[in-house]
Amino acid sequence: NSSDMTILLGILVILDMGAVTVQDRDRTATAQIVMVFISLMFVASLATLCLGMSRCLAQKFRKRFKFFLCHHKRDAGAMARLLKMELERRLHGTRAFIDCDDLSDLTQLFSYVAQDTESFVILGTKEVFLRKWCI
Repeated sequence: NSSDMTILLGILVILDMGAVTVQDRDRTATAQIVMVFISLMFVASLATLCLGMSRCLAQKFRKRFKFFLCHHKRDAGAMARLLKMELERRLHGTRAFIDCDDLSDLTQLFSYVAQDTESFVILGTKEVFLRKWCI
């Protein structure tokens, strides 16, 4: 978007400079201005490429979920769901995970907890440490 605008502006300046060369003008100054804008467009393209690659690499190494909310369903199920909604609403781009969001494949659930989560949050109710699935 901003790189498109920069490149298009450079192309327009070069075209305008080309129109100026139709008359008898100083061709050296025109060539220098054209070279400056070609260089600026090249640098803008290179910067855009580097920025895109860095964002791609950052996305690749970022964990899928920011928070995993561990809770005892009877004591804190509604609170965990509310906490998940508030975290995702207030921290834009943040994803939280509750185990009951995806119970179809437990091996995937263990992978989410072990490898795809940055922070493990335990909602400390009376029963949470007494259940084997909560620990």
